[in-house]
Amino acid sequence: MTKYWHHLQSSWTELEEQFRRGEVEPQQENDVVCYLYHALVKRLEGEGKPPKIIRTEDSFPRIGRADLNIGDRLVIEVKILARQNYAKKGWRNNLGQLYKAVRKLKRFVKEIENADIRKPVLALWCWRGPISSDLQDKLEKLREGLAHKGVRLLYGPPP
Repeated sequence: MTKYWHHLQSSWTELEEQFRRGEVEPQQENDVVCYLYHALVKRLEGEGKPPKIIRTEDSFPRIGRADLNIGDRLVIEVKILARQNYAKKGWRNNLGQLYKAVRKLKRFVKEIENADIRKPVLALWCWRGPISSDLQDKLEKLREGLAHKGVRLLYGPPP
């Protein structure tokens, strides 16, 4: 799993770097999912592994779909933080949606425990990027809280 986590982190960093250079500008969750899929395939092929271990829109009938599944080790839900103000009510609204995504991830992992998925990941793209220090503080608190629930958080783009 560590190698898949490393590949995901590297792919996320690549997305952030291309965003900062103005080469990509994700507008929807699928933009982020497609970019990650492409970047992950490049990394796996570089190791001689088949890209078929990455699945998009992985589904189980009772719980919906996960955006990405890498080798039945990482299940990833991508969210774009809404354009609303990130302070006060806007942040609470966003936080409610994020926790809903986390519950979905947890149900997904629980439903397929025997598939040996190790970690659920919430990948959060912040629409207004780069992230302000106030929002960064909020996201770090969220990361800590999710870590206690067994969920990893990736977010960006950074300043």
